[in-house]
Amino acid sequence: MGISLPRSRWRRAALGFALAAVFTFAVNLGFVLWATTTKRGTIRNGVGTVAEQSCSSIKTLNTLVHLVINILSTILLAGSNYCMQCLIAPTRSEIDSAHKSKKWLDVGVPSIRNFSGIADKRRLLWILLSVSSLPLHLLYNSVVFSSTSANLYTAYIVNERFLTDTNRTDFPENMRTPRMNTMYEAFRDGKLERLSLSDCVGDYGAPFQSARGNVLLVKTGEEFPGIPEENATMLIAGGMKQNSDWICKDWEPKSNSDEKTPCDDMLPRFKAEPGEWKLHGYRFKECYSQKTEEHCKLLFSSGLCWTVTVLNLLKAVLMLFVAFGGGERPILTIGDAVASFLKEEDPATKAMCLKSKKDFWKKDWLDMARQYDPRPRRKFAAATRARWLTCISLYSVAVLACFILLCWGLGTIQGDKDIAKLGLGAVNGKTVIESRLVGEGYQFLVQNAMVANTPQVIMSLLYFTYNALYTSISLVTEWDRFASGGGDKGLRVSSTPRGAQRETYFLQLPYRYSLPLAAFSGGLHWLISQSIFLVNIEVWEPSREDIMKMVATSEDTPYEANLTTCGWSPMGIVFVIAAVVAMVGFLLFSGARRLRFGGIPVAGSCSAAISAACHPGTDEKDAWEKALRWGVVAVPAVEPRHCSFSSEPVEVPVKGQLYA
Repeated sequence: MGISLPRSRWRRAALGFALAAVFTFAVNLGFVLWATTTKRGTIRNGVGTVAEQSCSSIKTLNTLVHLVINILSTILLAGSNYCMQCLIAPTRSEIDSAHKSKKWLDVGVPSIRNFSGIADKRRLLWILLSVSSLPLHLLYNSVVFSSTSANLYTAYIVNERFLTDTNRTDFPENMRTPRMNTMYEAFRDGKLERLSLSDCVGDYGAPFQSARGNVLLVKTGEEFPGIPEENATMLIAGGMKQNSDWICKDWEPKSNSDEKTPCDDMLPRFKAEPGEWKLHGYRFKECYSQKTEEHCKLLFSSGLCWTVTVLNLLKAVLMLFVAFGGGERPILTIGDAVASFLKEEDPATKAMCLKSKKDFWKKDWLDMARQYDPRPRRKFAAATRARWLTCISLYSVAVLACFILLCWGLGTIQGDKDIAKLGLGAVNGKTVIESRLVGEGYQFLVQNAMVANTPQVIMSLLYFTYNALYTSISLVTEWDRFASGGGDKGLRVSSTPRGAQRETYFLQLPYRYSLPLAAFSGGLHWLISQSIFLVNIEVWEPSREDIMKMVATSEDTPYEANLTTCGWSPMGIVFVIAAVVAMVGFLLFSGARRLRFGGIPVAGSCSAAISAACHPGTDEKDAWEKALRWGVVAVPAVEPRHCSFSSEPVEVPVKGQLYA
């Protein structure tokens, strides 16, 4: 027995999203199986290595991977939202039941209002789709993340004789230690790279040293140095920043303001004027540096990968249930609603032809005549004031919170606060978050992943309200075109069009808006992922057997080998604020525009107001399949006269005239 494809166009669309979810599941499953089998030997504490390359290559690869993740998650969550909107859409029998109780339901927009009025099966599917989205938002962007390597090293102060004199017997004892001898042999064998003093200060002033190890600082003068070594360590207790402050040990502030300047911000001055740089009273003319391999990595969490894959499978199965489910056809668009009410009139809204959504919001169900007012309304009328205030207030709070956190974060940064230098999504010692969540192991990974991705959840919830509002604006714009001055038009329906009917958009929202909004939402989620993100630092140290060989820090040292926390990007937050402000501005601009014709009462998504406009009172055969217009219908010897959708010629209502 074969499986027949769904006949309804909306179910076929749901099937398309379900197949996209199956594809996403296949990609996720393929990756996790490949990673956990071919990279099994690299997995430690639930974290494995996908690639180990130069830090610049890993940064590029990490950006590309997260673009793919955000594309996949956008497709998956868009399909989930589509199915949720189809599930929450009321059927005609559910609308009739609500109207009999003097209640109304939303048509054409995602709405929590309908939740209590729909069937139990659809309500359960809606809950499961909704609940499964939360952990996806929290975890998806953190299944793959990058790791930055940080080398521990020692700076050795030597004179030029140390490099040139082959007879070392008369050298001071502190210049003949095993480590000093190893460094000399490395210099003699050409294993050390000569750097100008300016380049030396610049390279060793990096917040996390990944490309260089031990270094010989060649001082001026003939005498041997008394303090030949300076260690660069990791400040674990105070945070996750490599200690390059040794470069500034001899710096003497020239003013009170200089005293508050951190070493990081003094490095450009030392680099520009290397002759002024001193350490332990010595000045230097050059250095010889150990060039090391960079050990930056692209990592994956096997636990998070499996969690996301299982949730992906759950979503695909739920979408298939939606696509192949039975039951009464839902009213997905205002075209569906008008067609249904013209085909079978709703007695609960008879003689209410001029009532708008605002009237039914006030629970005004009285069938009384009222005067016609043709004044064009602004598109703000598409939704209630409460819905507008809720959406704008939530976005305002989000922007304000981002702004406060940005100002607070910049306040904690000492010295130069140029956000362009801190980069977008870049790991920098100044922007690594120091908290109790800094640590090693799977527990810290999950905790920091949740912290990094909580803004993703918040933005998705905010976008739900945004999408509902913008859909309402689109809905009322289409509704307005049926007014007397707009000409006859066929209904836009979600089922197979018949007669003059037209195919629906992506549910109610036109493609010219739905596709850019989906792309903008995906881009915004990517920006958020670059604004706060997982940071993993892997510490490397010289081998005990050979200090010219770097090895991952062992567990019996004071330094933890692998640390996880979160980092943040001021530039990313600025971009997020700008994008959100642009979104809200576009919404307000759209809402502030007046309806073009304005003759028809604004029904918005209110099922009762839509129903009230669908009582032609004449025997019109199959009117719902024909081109329609709203106006005064020709019902003879009836006062007050009546307005409705009709396939027959209608008159333009007269200002101040009573209609019912």
